[in-house]
Amino acid sequence: AFKYQSMHLLRKAGTFFLFFFLVIPGFSQIPTENLRLWLAADQEVVHTDGRVSSWNDLSGNGFHLIQNNSSNRPTLVENAFGNKPGIRFNGSNNFLANASFSINQPYTVFVIWKKQGLTGARFLFDGTASSNRNAIYHTGSQVNLFASSEFGYAKPGSFPPIITTAYFNSNNSKVFENGSLRASGNVGLSDF
Repeated sequence: AFKYQSMHLLRKAGTFFLFFFLVIPGFSQIPTENLRLWLAADQEVVHTDGRVSSWNDLSGNGFHLIQNNSSNRPTLVENAFGNKPGIRFNGSNNFLANASFSINQPYTVFVIWKKQGLTGARFLFDGTASSNRNAIYHTGSQVNLFASSEFGYAKPGSFPPIITTAYFNSNNSKVFENGSLRASGNVGLSDF
């Protein structure tokens, strides 16, 4: 099970934008083929009055993310990344989920995102149960990877758009920012 979210345990206001998210086993550069999950904020986003009810998987695997509760839906924001849209999660209770998505290590996640005006931890993605807790998250001062263990690098406060590449591969895991290796270590053994 997969839950794509901002941190839902904290009750803080601010802005958290995402452009797209990709998952593929074993790659370290952004691919365009053989993707397990591919989300793009400028394609296949279903919304009513700007509130996103589903974000459809472009990989062809059908792992669409949905939110049936209108009060938990994130917002589609035109021109969030220059002339590209983004999905804004409120940092409180917005999330999208897919109950059938799973993937085993090693795999790579690519996310284009920015953080504005939020304090505390914010998750880019996370599992929905303790048995599949694989996550990329920002603590307020650091970007971390987690899969039963964690490591990360310092990244304080708000920041403009970055590309985070996270390679989940047990004790050989790595996290890159805009193509530069920022940290490596043991992310743990949990699969997603």
